[in-house]
Amino acid sequence: MVISFDDAAAFLPKYLAPESRKELFAEIRNFERIRYYARIDDPEPLQGDGWANSAFWDLEAAAERKMPVAVISNSCDIAGENKGKRPGRITISPIIRLARVEALLEKYGANKEQVIQYCKDIRAQEISDIFFLPQGGGVEEDSVIFLDNLQSPLLERFIGIAEARRLYSLSQAGFWLFLVKLAIHFCRAQEDIKRGYA
Repeated sequence: MVISFDDAAAFLPKYLAPESRKELFAEIRNFERIRYYARIDDPEPLQGDGWANSAFWDLEAAAERKMPVAVISNSCDIAGENKGKRPGRITISPIIRLARVEALLEKYGANKEQVIQYCKDIRAQEISDIFFLPQGGGVEEDSVIFLDNLQSPLLERFIGIAEARRLYSLSQAGFWLFLVKLAIHFCRAQEDIKRGYA
């Protein structure tokens, strides 16, 4: 994925005050130095947040594990005041240490140069189905979110896990980048497939 930050103004949130939009644009233009994390006191999960000690079903092991996860769901859809006619669900993805990804790449046959290049691309946010989380703001070491490894447990169950706690919240710039990655991964309008009528 290559982002042209000269064209990024079209994707900046319209709800921000002019000064906040200007600050966000300046930070995005200096991409390598984005401050990913913010302090947010909201007790409810927000889109892009990381939560520690959350339950995630490991399909390969056929077992539930407690692990850090990222919230993929839209904040409004999972807000407590938005009670629907059916039980709400929250979409999450595990947060995996980048060192573990490196070990898996080597296990599956990648040579050292390939691993180094792939991890460099991850850190540059150039892999469309992976969101990179640098160390800091509650993230103990460089980590990733795989946007193709998702589950949607019941919201009340997610919130009801006693030991679950917010690990981090994304800053305005970090959240903008997260949304761009989600849009690219899930909504490729230029897929170049002819979809004729049946």
